[in-house]
Amino acid sequence: MIKNNYELFYSLDNVEDAFWKETRNQEYLNFFQTPKAVDFFKLVKPEIFTVGLKKDNKIIALISGVIEKEKGIKAYFSKRAIIYGGPFFAPEIKSEEVSKLLTALINKIKKKVIYIEIRNFNNYNDHKDAFYQLGFSYTPHLNFHLNTTSEEDIQKNMSKSKLRDIKKSIKLGAEIFEAENSIQITSYYKILLDLYLTRIKTPLPNEDFFQKLFKNKVAKFLLIRYNDEIIGGVIIAQLQNNTLYEWFVCGEDRKYKNIFPSTLSTWAAIEYAYNNGIKYLDFMGAGSPDKDYGVREFKSKFGGELVEHGRFLYVANKTLYAVGKKAFIMLKNKNNWFKKKAKPKVKQVQNTLVFNDVYDKIDVNAWQKLNDESKNGSVFQSPEMYKFWKAQKGSEPFVFCVNSTEGELQAVCMGVVHSNGIWPLSSLTKRAIIYGGPVAKHSSNQEKVIDFFLKKINKKLARNIIYIETRNLSSYDKFKKIYKDNKWGYIPYQNYILKLTSEEEVFKLFTSEKRRQIRRSIKEGVEISYENNEENIVSVYNIIHKIYVERVNKPLPTVNFFISLCKFNFANVVALKFENKIIGGAFLLQNEKNVYDWYRGGLDRDYKHQFPSTFAAWAVINYGIKNDKQFFDFMGAGIKGEDYGVRKFKSQFGGELVEHGRFIKILMPLAYKTGKSVMKLLKKK
Repeated sequence: MIKNNYELFYSLDNVEDAFWKETRNQEYLNFFQTPKAVDFFKLVKPEIFTVGLKKDNKIIALISGVIEKEKGIKAYFSKRAIIYGGPFFAPEIKSEEVSKLLTALINKIKKKVIYIEIRNFNNYNDHKDAFYQLGFSYTPHLNFHLNTTSEEDIQKNMSKSKLRDIKKSIKLGAEIFEAENSIQITSYYKILLDLYLTRIKTPLPNEDFFQKLFKNKVAKFLLIRYNDEIIGGVIIAQLQNNTLYEWFVCGEDRKYKNIFPSTLSTWAAIEYAYNNGIKYLDFMGAGSPDKDYGVREFKSKFGGELVEHGRFLYVANKTLYAVGKKAFIMLKNKNNWFKKKAKPKVKQVQNTLVFNDVYDKIDVNAWQKLNDESKNGSVFQSPEMYKFWKAQKGSEPFVFCVNSTEGELQAVCMGVVHSNGIWPLSSLTKRAIIYGGPVAKHSSNQEKVIDFFLKKINKKLARNIIYIETRNLSSYDKFKKIYKDNKWGYIPYQNYILKLTSEEEVFKLFTSEKRRQIRRSIKEGVEISYENNEENIVSVYNIIHKIYVERVNKPLPTVNFFISLCKFNFANVVALKFENKIIGGAFLLQNEKNVYDWYRGGLDRDYKHQFPSTFAAWAVINYGIKNDKQFFDFMGAGIKGEDYGVRKFKSQFGGELVEHGRFIKILMPLAYKTGKSVMKLLKKK
């Protein structure tokens, strides 16, 4: 029997250069296990470790990692070994040989750390049993891998919205460049630090880490510049021509709404990989599959393959690990671990809330995050919509928020005060409209927060406002009793919501009549333009204005309102052109998930065979499909039980009829009745 000779070693000095050349294309090698990465970590981390296994003088397994801990009191509960990327295993390695390496690893560092975590960048399914037998547990963790060998495939697999955003950013003057000096690294780090402090809220290395990363040429910094300012960037680390790793992406997206620095940063990494003949881009993580993770949705739009390579965890000190987890939750939530009674956040929200009605005192980042994550969030409750209303003459936007006593945002509500005509009509029609409805944090006691909120806004808006109305775009059924107890009435207002899948599937949902009309429009030569130019905006406005004057008999904002609207990234004009004339169109709104049909119309009587109103609706729906939206919102189908001709038109597009309703609070009953009577008389005229 041939006896194999095994040798354990504990330094990369034992690894010859030939090994790296021979293994550079093997499955289990990754950048973070190479000498370049390990030597860098020696410069910035307190302690580095390496464990390797030779068989008959050939390296068959290798693992390197860092020992990390937080500062202050957290250090006692946070000392851990992190192995980035996972170990290198030779293709022919056997289970018992994997066990030898892992046993040596555990014996070397188990007395120094509370736990060992291996963050895999490759598939270790074939070796799971060896990990389990030595006490490791496995946690599912997702990632995206993007094949970067074909430019055609890259663009085909990316979402159209991301391609559009990239082209738009570059067209407006944003540029990608490689960092040249430490001052630029500082600018990039400030953006990254703000992102981690306000949104990600996990530990981030200090600036020295990034400066040394740049100075020692361990990785490249691809930065985004606009108007001579750095507004985003990405760090990329390269493993030969095999894999590029996307490391620390950031961008000032909310500051530069028409430029998309985070998207452009990821594109910079993709473009670099393709131009340099690198096979794959590794996105380095997309979160746990059983937890919401907003970044996952962002990364998914670039067309990569979703993989689940997971993480292995070995707990060396179970007592400190359990206590440490609880301590970190307390420190994160309370910032004071030594409080005798740490009440859960929900209970604190129930007992103590703070109301704020000053825009400048609201955390805009927290507001946007809450709106994005809430089921009741909408484009109408976004900070950008507030900015739009603020710029409109005659509009009085307001925003209220509810915070916990610790300053954590629990609810936000944005609305606009409107009135019609000049005095005295304006005084009889002054109302506060809350489009979309208020947004409350999912993890808060929502009923308590909404009740607190309603009591406050009743008082804040009582002066000179005749009534308040919330025009709900999602379900508020569980809050109906709270509204009722606060003396709000309910209007059973309906709407149609169409789920957007593929163009073919959505088109099948339409009635045969609508499908025929749309096909006829296309056959007749009607073209769709989504260009936000003044000709399209003014022409579409004139058509809608004509409809409002002749048929709708309701107030319509001025053309300047729509010109201003289309300057914002959340809005777009849709123009239908036939024989060099615009015959219909729409003004749509959008957020990450939805496209909203706000104002729309067509010259149906003049162009009977082109069906402009039907084709305009299809144009907005198709815009949503092409831009990866999940739902099309018709924004209203009238009051349940009342005749409403537009309802029949909208019903023919296959959407679901929903009743999200409206809540109304009448503050001045006499003025409300008088105003309604006056408006009815004016409408008849």
